[in-house]
Amino acid sequence: MRWSVKIARVAGTEVRIHITFLLFLAWIGFSYYYVGGAAAAIPGVLFVLALFGCVLLHEFGHALAARAFGIPTPDITLLPIGGVARLQRMPDKPWQELIVAIAGPLVNVIIAVLLMLFLGQPAIIENLEQVEHPGVGAQQEAAMAQMKDLSLNLPVSEAMVTHLVRLPPEATLEDAVEALLRTSQHEFPVVDADDRILGVLTRDRLIAALKQRGSTVAVADVMQRDLPVVAADDPFDKAFQLMQESAFPALPVVDRFGRLRGLITPENVGELMMVNSLLPKGGKPSWRGSPS
Repeated sequence: MRWSVKIARVAGTEVRIHITFLLFLAWIGFSYYYVGGAAAAIPGVLFVLALFGCVLLHEFGHALAARAFGIPTPDITLLPIGGVARLQRMPDKPWQELIVAIAGPLVNVIIAVLLMLFLGQPAIIENLEQVEHPGVGAQQEAAMAQMKDLSLNLPVSEAMVTHLVRLPPEATLEDAVEALLRTSQHEFPVVDADDRILGVLTRDRLIAALKQRGSTVAVADVMQRDLPVVAADDPFDKAFQLMQESAFPALPVVDRFGRLRGLITPENVGELMMVNSLLPKGGKPSWRGSPS
């Protein structure tokens, strides 16, 4: 992802941190410091780091399961809204895809059991199964609530990407590769002649399909279908929740006729959080999403 930095390499997988995650940490530290000084700020930041340590282990669960089927994971990126493990391709068989999918939550269960055994305080791991999308614990819930007040109390139109390369369903993967190389876009909406959204082709699906099926395959054959959608005037927290629940890296924004108006991506969510955290209290951004 753009705006991410490599911090480590573990078993062939790069661990990267998005710049907005660092800003998020700084904002958490400042919030706690404002309330209770250094005595509150240090434990607050350490708590968030520990929580994201669990997120990282969760993503490595997916990565290790994929590796068992010969699928490398080039990198794992930590964002303010969670972690993203980028598999080189999808598993060939449905049962393999299921194992890769449940490997992450299984890591959460193991962490929960270890915490109960060694700390004897089940309350501190309540709802740990949701650790992929940070928000657990009384202190963290309070911090996330404050962050939502700053960043998510806005219409979707404030953060959606509007300058997009669109692909027709008859376009080939070769056409998609050309668009990928000449832009910084990673997710490509596939639309019909009336600009109605049919699906989204991600970079990961593109790469996997190129390797397995060649460059002449139509994008309509490999795109992600049946995605949740939002409207431009919907509350941004609705889009944020749908993005978490679907675990898909692009959320289409459509009008009442189903025509594409933009995309919401994790990078834009992070950028929105960053921009709003820097605004004076009560300030309102006047920006619109830039190309991803």
